[in-house]
Amino acid sequence: MTPLSHARIAKFYVPLALSWIFMALESPVCVGVISRLPAAELNTAAFNILMSIALFMESSIIDLLSTSTTLAKNPKDFALLSRFVWALVIGTGVLHALVVLTPLYYVITQHVMGVPLEVAQKARLGLALMVTWAPAIGWRRYRQGLLIRFHRTRMVGFGTAVRVSTVTLVNLVLYFATKLPGVMIVAIALCSAVLAEAIFAQFSSRDAVREHLSDSADSVLREAGQGSLVRDGHATGHITDDVAGDPMDLANACSPLDFPNVREVEFEKSRNSPQREGLTLKRLIAFHLPLTMTTMVALSGGPIVSAFLSKAPNPVLSLASWQVAFSLLWLFRTITFALPEVVITLYKDDQSAKKLRSFCIRVGLLTSGVALAASLLRVDVWFFEHIFSCTSETANLAHLAFFAAAPLGLVNAMQSYVRGMLTANHMNVARFTAVIVGLVTLIGGLSLGLLTPWRGVLSGAVALNVSLVAELAVLAWCWHFGRVNRGLVAAAADR
Repeated sequence: MTPLSHARIAKFYVPLALSWIFMALESPVCVGVISRLPAAELNTAAFNILMSIALFMESSIIDLLSTSTTLAKNPKDFALLSRFVWALVIGTGVLHALVVLTPLYYVITQHVMGVPLEVAQKARLGLALMVTWAPAIGWRRYRQGLLIRFHRTRMVGFGTAVRVSTVTLVNLVLYFATKLPGVMIVAIALCSAVLAEAIFAQFSSRDAVREHLSDSADSVLREAGQGSLVRDGHATGHITDDVAGDPMDLANACSPLDFPNVREVEFEKSRNSPQREGLTLKRLIAFHLPLTMTTMVALSGGPIVSAFLSKAPNPVLSLASWQVAFSLLWLFRTITFALPEVVITLYKDDQSAKKLRSFCIRVGLLTSGVALAASLLRVDVWFFEHIFSCTSETANLAHLAFFAAAPLGLVNAMQSYVRGMLTANHMNVARFTAVIVGLVTLIGGLSLGLLTPWRGVLSGAVALNVSLVAELAVLAWCWHFGRVNRGLVAAAADR
């Protein structure tokens, strides 16, 4: 076996990182439009609340990509999964409408989050236009999972291009052709973009469904009596997901883009394996629910930070500055989110583990180093004032948040390495535990920050750093425990 090199890792990593970067352009485009319209500070603050609530509302459906990738194995399972997805996306849309279009909205934003009334009112305008946001995301992730499962990942990248192009085009058209408030323009653009991507995913996945998940395709596979390798016990070539026919573990499905980590096995070993029981609704829920819970906890961090920023001396300015700072910082951090897939796929033995760890640390150091340099040279301030067209007051406060949050790239990269190692060795419960610890630490740090003279974006950025370090510590401890007690690195060579 050829030793793993940094060059080989980079060749695998760069396309995934580019996909994430393109996706990360969405927020800067929206902020850039809002900042050039009247009441920019108020609308930017409202955009922060809008995104916090919208992202949390989609937590139940965001992991449909992993569920679809893992469980869409045959026509019968696919039919059950489709009904489950329909129920989930409709339910999510109804819940979004109930939250935004009833008095419950002000209970959440005013009494729970403590958002200033004027900001909450502005955000509600945008959220009311985004009732189809979460359902569209759920459906496109479901269909993208089918593409990924059957190795048509290029179409997922094309879908990202469709989404970014649509959000940019709609923002520009509405900016020049209408006098709508900024938060309404970006809400329409975001919703249009995810709908366009969902439609693209639907049509681009039809061939995969017809070839692999239709009744006729199933009959052909069942009649295949010869072959070297198997998928789900059928001769299909060189790929199989699970020799025993059980649902593929998240080691093969959970990653930033959830690409399946396929394993080669001999046909005879697969043919003699026990037959899998059919997928049931109970098994489906048992698989999807833990993913949803983990994502829900992780995404609750956004509304929590917004709630604490709303208690700052100048809440509107703080919320606007935070959104501006993290729209730019997202471009730096996003390349680290592609690292778990690299680790999951390329990790084989102790030598590869060391190379991957080194690569992840280098990416993290580069990411945080560039962000820190941009902050020290005040390049970020120039970007905020000239690209985002922010006021000097907003730009300077955003600069403070950007500087304090510069280490996040390194922390994210190190987290990505450990998450990849845990996932590759079927230790996914550790990820949920770590997210819980990180969230509790975040709340504690934000609470302490309110007692200091620096409450606001600075204390928020520090609390976020500390919470992610705490999460990393739990992940690292879990990996160390598993490695020492189960000999996972040594065993990995036999996978």
